[in-house]
Amino acid sequence: MITSVKLILIYVYSKAQTFAQVKNKVNINFIAEKSGYSVSTVSRVINKCAKEYRISDNARTKILKISDKYGYHANPVAVNLRVKRSHTLGLLVPDLENPFFVNLVRVINSKFGEKGYSTIVKETKDNAEEERKGLNELIERNIDGIMLVPSIFADENGTYIEEIIKKGIPLICVDRYIDNTNIPYVVTDNEKGAYKAVSYLIQKGHKKIACIQGLESSSPCRDRKQGYINALKDAGLKPFYIGGNEFNLKCGYEEACKLLSNNQKPTAIFAMSSTIALGVIKAIKEFGLSMPDDISLFGFDNNIFLDFLAVPLTTVAQPVEVIGEKVAEYLILSIKKVLNDEWKNITVEPKLIIRESV
Repeated sequence: MITSVKLILIYVYSKAQTFAQVKNKVNINFIAEKSGYSVSTVSRVINKCAKEYRISDNARTKILKISDKYGYHANPVAVNLRVKRSHTLGLLVPDLENPFFVNLVRVINSKFGEKGYSTIVKETKDNAEEERKGLNELIERNIDGIMLVPSIFADENGTYIEEIIKKGIPLICVDRYIDNTNIPYVVTDNEKGAYKAVSYLIQKGHKKIACIQGLESSSPCRDRKQGYINALKDAGLKPFYIGGNEFNLKCGYEEACKLLSNNQKPTAIFAMSSTIALGVIKAIKEFGLSMPDDISLFGFDNNIFLDFLAVPLTTVAQPVEVIGEKVAEYLILSIKKVLNDEWKNITVEPKLIIRESV
């Protein structure tokens, strides 16, 4: 019995010794020898660059199977140091209290998280100085790329942002673009979204359609305003009212109170964001009116909570998931330096979500 136990222990020990000896020998050359592929091919597969170098799926599968068998994996810290990548990205947004930007952060975190990147989020409060400070802090942290929702004063930083790109740091604007620059962007077709919303109100018989806008100097506001004007013009109508200058509840509430206090009231309001629309709803309630019987309301941006309002809000939905995908595609191709020179700025089409407020 004792002899049998001894033999088992000796066998286990010898196997452990053999495994340890093999493990000590396991390196990229060992995997290359076992797989039958070159060291450079193995390196590219292990470092997750197979697609970039057009390595076949069969080769990739075989190399990964052998590396898993022998417990060989790339050291992520060493890889990042070697290729000078941190697998960290920066995202600057104007307002983290705005549901649209909160949703944008969520989507971008998810899209890049799937690809092994973490995201540092900074709030600029729509301030050019805070924007530049945030950009500098991100660059100091050796991030791989930057996503920027430009502040309303971003034109002050336009040249500086272009210089960042010239230094080789991938950067793309999201949701807003900066006029008179070549900075790439992915945005919603805001003009088309507003045009569709106002056209829908006109189809419902409305002629007195007021517009409560957001930050007048921001590209989404300018484009939505143009869509509002164009839809009315094409229907032979004139703007009833355009007012406001903030994408927040206070703006919506105060502007709606002005409108509802007049003898000549609008029959419908186009609010340029869901936050503005919530302020309008508060005013409508305080004036003892009901939607859509007394007045209709059309918002912009979609959130799940809009379905659960006393009167669910009809709105223009921005395709945030698509925006996130396109931004991820651009940045990762830029980081890997395989971006096609023919890549063009992307404008994605919004859609109407018809609920009960119209």
